[in-house]
Amino acid sequence: MFKPSYMKENLDWSREYVALQKLNKLNNPKKLALAAQKAPNEKIRAAAMERLTDQAVLFEIAKNGTKLSVRRMAVEKLTDQAALFELAKDDPELSVRETAVEKLTDQAALAELAKTHSTWETRKAAVKKLTDQTVIADIFRNETDRVVRCKAAELLTDQALLSEAALHDTDYFIRMAVVKNLTDQAVIAKVSTKDKDRDIRLAAVKKLTDQAVLTQIVRSDPYRDRLRAAPDKEALYAAFKEIFDRDWQGKLDPFWKVREAAVVKLTDQTMLQEIAELDNALSVRAAAVRCLTDQAVLERVARIGYSYSERLAAVEKVNNESVLADVVIHDPDYQVPRAAVKKLTDQDLLYRVAKESSDSWVRIYALNQLTDVERIRDIRFHDPDEDVRSAAHQRWMELP
Repeated sequence: MFKPSYMKENLDWSREYVALQKLNKLNNPKKLALAAQKAPNEKIRAAAMERLTDQAVLFEIAKNGTKLSVRRMAVEKLTDQAALFELAKDDPELSVRETAVEKLTDQAALAELAKTHSTWETRKAAVKKLTDQTVIADIFRNETDRVVRCKAAELLTDQALLSEAALHDTDYFIRMAVVKNLTDQAVIAKVSTKDKDRDIRLAAVKKLTDQAVLTQIVRSDPYRDRLRAAPDKEALYAAFKEIFDRDWQGKLDPFWKVREAAVVKLTDQTMLQEIAELDNALSVRAAAVRCLTDQAVLERVARIGYSYSERLAAVEKVNNESVLADVVIHDPDYQVPRAAVKKLTDQDLLYRVAKESSDSWVRIYALNQLTDVERIRDIRFHDPDEDVRSAAHQRWMELP
């Protein structure tokens, strides 16, 4: 029995090429449909499907084809909305239903699928394509599946409905989804300060613009009064240590990340200074330091800040090289001096650092910025560290 080349099995590359050429000349829809469904060679099936345009034939393949991949290809070529709706509603394969929904543009059909289909996956796929806010709101109110409701929330613009859900819905995921679409600053403020879940407050703070509410949030440290009552720096730092030792996991201060997010949106320099010096959470203090502009305050934090995080943040903003040199020489943490030395350009200060720093890495970095041969020669012969002396010799050799 004669079998066309494109229907044969085990084609090598040359025979496959010939078969594809013959297929490309074929204009018979029935033969193309047969090749698309029955050809043993995958490339030939795909090529045959590519040439099919008859909607009735494509629907037949999509509905009754024996290979799932071929059926999906047929659906992707369908434009007939009634055919696509039938497949989206009734096909037993989820991937076929989802492909059909993707091709659907009929809003009435999509609304029916979104409201009534038995599987949440298909309802979700249909919701994604909806544009009618009335329908989306209806689904958000009445849908029982969380995933589908969340998808509806992502598309919802009804601020009253979003606000109601943000303030009163018991489902964490729904509240998180609706917060992203909220625009009412009064509601966003309530969520930022009242929601029981930290991450939802955090999402709301990122949308908050009211400086008064941001100030209220950054002042909500549960240890605020105790820290403000400290009579001096030693007492304050002792309180920091005691709080950290007792509550290092933040169980008594679960919303410190919310304060950190609020700090970076705050514009009041006085309040930022207070937070930089008094908040119990070092990440909050460091975030406040990064927002400061007052050089005197930054210099003080760079010199005597309690944690390396806030001192490091301050060093990045300090302009006074004398202060930076002092930090390089005296700071007890290796990260802070190494950041500070990279900002030095003054030759006298670099030489001082190269002579006085206890960190050999810092001394090597500083001497490599020096241009005075005699100073480098001094380090080359007198530094106690062999690696520093070797680096000084190399630097001395590089200079004219």
